[in-house]
Amino acid sequence: GTSYFKEGNMPLAKSFYEKAIDLVKNDDEEKVDDPTSRKQVLALAVYLNAAMCCLKLKESVKARENCEKALQIDKDNEKALFRRGSAYMNLAEYDLAIRDFNEVIRVAPENKAAKNQIAVANQKKKEIREKEKKLFGGMFTKFAEIDAKKEKQAQGDVPPAPAAMEAEPEQTNGSEEKMEAQTTEQS
Repeated sequence: GTSYFKEGNMPLAKSFYEKAIDLVKNDDEEKVDDPTSRKQVLALAVYLNAAMCCLKLKESVKARENCEKALQIDKDNEKALFRRGSAYMNLAEYDLAIRDFNEVIRVAPENKAAKNQIAVANQKKKEIREKEKKLFGGMFTKFAEIDAKKEKQAQGDVPPAPAAMEAEPEQTNGSEEKMEAQTTEQS
């Protein structure tokens, strides 16, 4: 898979890494919880490489899943945390991305890329808030104006709207009366 990855053939590299994951998962001879065991080191590398392929292929959910498997082996793995944070960024889950990038900084304080990604995530969150303000801001202002008018009417400061405008009689085309007459005749 690594040679295909280096060539930029991500789909093929990913398929090789997925086969390797299956081999590592199905190897029940060596059940070891030690993250430094040969099997665990290999499994960690395979999950991390598969996650990177998935990120490059914009398969963010699968990338996140591979990172979570890697983190089950080594909960403080810098690459797994960073790649999962990147997957969260692609999924627009900015709070979760920031959490992971902060974990990267806790594990590796010199990691400038994680610091940059936190800034990018915060900027994205700010942009979303601004869009929401524009989208919903006018609506809340209108509701507030309507409520203020109702309050003033209740206090008697503003005359109520004419009765004709408040509740217009329901208009029918006569079909309801015809149906009712037919139902009565059939009984």
